[in-house]
Amino acid sequence: MEDVHNVEELKNHVKEHLKEHKEHDAENKLIDEILEKISENTEIELPEELVHDEIHRMLDSYDQRLHMQGLSLDQYLSFSNKTIDDLESELEGEAKKNLTYRYMIEEIANKEKIEVTDEEADKEAERLSIMYQMTKEELINAFGGKDFLIYDTKMRKTLDFLKENNK
Repeated sequence: MEDVHNVEELKNHVKEHLKEHKEHDAENKLIDEILEKISENTEIELPEELVHDEIHRMLDSYDQRLHMQGLSLDQYLSFSNKTIDDLESELEGEAKKNLTYRYMIEEIANKEKIEVTDEEADKEAERLSIMYQMTKEELINAFGGKDFLIYDTKMRKTLDFLKENNK
């Protein structure tokens, strides 16, 4: 911690970090509550192939997190006495929820005509590149290109719209 030179600064740093963490958690909880409420009145047919793809995207993400902890997916399955089919079955409900929420957010963005300008995408790329300590170009490549960055920014703007209209 570069800005911490004594115990008092450390305490202030930890206090601020905990405050930001609590605010972030509260915001995520609010979004989950809003989306859950909207989903109660929403019916979306999800193609099995799409659900299957989402499950495998989630498995890949889970595998990456395990590797960061020094484990492989096979080791996890062995330790937990599960098969890959067991894990896929466990993830199916969450995968369907993720996809339903994504479609709902996209539909709200379309109905509310929420768009992202090139300037907004550039600002977001700069903000995220600072946060992740990489160049703007590296960040855009990590997102899979500018179109994915624009899509992600549009989804975030839509979530902000939902939060603002839920107060």
